[in-house]
Amino acid sequence: AAGLFILLVVQTPLGVEVAGAQNWLNVGFTLIQPSEFTKITTILALSAFVAGQGAEMRRFSNFVIAALIVALPSVLILIGPDLGQTMVYIAIWLSAILAMRTSKVWIAITAISLPFLAIFAWQFVLQPYQKTRLMVSFDPDSDQLGGGYQILQARTAIGAGGIFGEGIRGGTQSTLNLLGVAESDFIFAHASGMFGFVGMIGLMVAMVILIWRCLAIAEIARDHFGQMIAISAAGMF
Repeated sequence: AAGLFILLVVQTPLGVEVAGAQNWLNVGFTLIQPSEFTKITTILALSAFVAGQGAEMRRFSNFVIAALIVALPSVLILIGPDLGQTMVYIAIWLSAILAMRTSKVWIAITAISLPFLAIFAWQFVLQPYQKTRLMVSFDPDSDQLGGGYQILQARTAIGAGGIFGEGIRGGTQSTLNLLGVAESDFIFAHASGMFGFVGMIGLMVAMVILIWRCLAIAEIARDHFGQMIAISAAGMF
């Protein structure tokens, strides 16, 4: 409930708009993105509900309630609009399904409905700029000075990092603010400029180890609550 309240506050005049998305709060000395913190509260709430219901998760009503626990913050974040963060919440939900003691029928219905939900979202939910962003992500050269500009700059930053990077300040694209929001949306490109190919290989290995440890913890968890948290956390990463 506290997480939802904070997300609601973000959509009021107290919220701060960054790069076209009103998903930030000004706490005086810095800006924070509440949707990052509500990932944790969402995982905890979902895990607690699913573990508490146990075998009752086979009931369709409980399956819907579990879906709503993730859907409510997702909708508030999408209103921002922040499609990237919303997709992370969807990943949390899809990974959580794997650990739920629910009916395979509900899982099958969810899997079958995903393409139709994607079509609905494309037609009625996504803003034109979000559609453009998705399209140019596959072919940034098609709009080099528009939607594909920052993607091309990110590609340049990754290549310019070389083997060992250009130091803690990052490469030219970072120092000249050509990456947009370098500390979040283009963090990989920014880090590549700092630490280069070797550093990014180390980062990806660390991420794989982190996900592997989450899955290993889920396997040996003593209760369903712990298992749900570990599986959902793996989906978040």
